[in-house]
Formats: sequence, structure tokens, C-alpha cells
Amino acid sequence: MEKIILGAIEKHLKDNTFIGHSQHGFIRGKSCLSNLISSNDKVTHLVDQGKPVDVIFLNFSKAFDIVSNSNLLNKMSSTQLDKHIMPGPVLFNIFINDLEAGLEEILSKFADNTKLGGAVDSLEDREALQRDHNKLEDWEITNHMKFDKGKCQILHLGWGNPEQIGE
Repeated sequence: MEKIILGAIEKHLKDNTFIGHSQHGFIRGKSCLSNLISSNDKVTHLVDQGKPVDVIFLNFSKAFDIVSNSNLLNKMSSTQLDKHIMPGPVLFNIFINDLEAGLEEILSKFADNTKLGGAVDSLEDREALQRDHNKLEDWEITNHMKFDKGKCQILHLGWGNPEQIGE
């Protein structure tokens, strides 16, 4: 019975886009592997075009422990679902769904891990990636969440990447 209810909830959330395509955690048919394949495919496509790419890896600090109840209830109101019947991971997905709103670059999420990436072969591209990073930091403040700075990293890929060492 629980699986049937959870399946109906997941279908409702997916059909009404309460959980975006970039989220791969706690979603039936998606996994850590689908997250890696999806993001790596996009990044590899850019590198194959000869573009340098930066990927920023972000991780929420104690993500499931510090979600603001009032913010969660506010975001839940649009789903038409009762928060008492949903498992915590589904609630978390709803909570962070708007993380990608207004972003210009590639975003991929798996639970509380987020990858933001894009080409950096021009000043405009680097500024777009920086704007997206700033939007994520604004989201972090607005939603009373924190990225764990110790777990956040940047990966510089591709020939001619201005940040690569040893070229």
C-alpha cells in the first residue's frame, strides 16, 4: 500500500513539475549513475567542441537537518499534498526544486549534491557561470541553507581552460 501511495505522489510531483529534471536523487528511474551520465554527457559535449569547461561541485551542510519548516510549508502549499504523508527525501526534493530557477548553465542534482557547470571560453561565458553561482548563493541565504565550503570544489576541464595548471 505504501508503494502505491508513494508512486501516486511521485507521479503527481513529476506531472506537475514540482521536481525538476535536474534532480536525480530519490526519484524512481533515476540514480547516482543517471546523474553522472547526464551531467558528464553535457560537459563532454562542450569539451568535444573544443570549449574549456568549469564544473562547480556544491554540497549542502547538514541538508536534511536544517530545512526551514516555514519555507518548506510555503513551498508545499503549491503541491496540494499533505507533508505528513511524504517521506523526508521527497520533501527535500520539493524544498530545493526552485534552486535551478533562472539559471543559464548546466545544473544537475543528486539529493543534497549539486553540480553547476558551463563553458568558460569567453568573458561572457565566465560571467554567466559566475551569475549562476551568485544565484545559488542567494538561494542559500533566502532559504536558510548552507553549502559546506569544505566539500565544495571546482573542476577545470578541456584544452585551453584558463584555470588549468601546467599548460
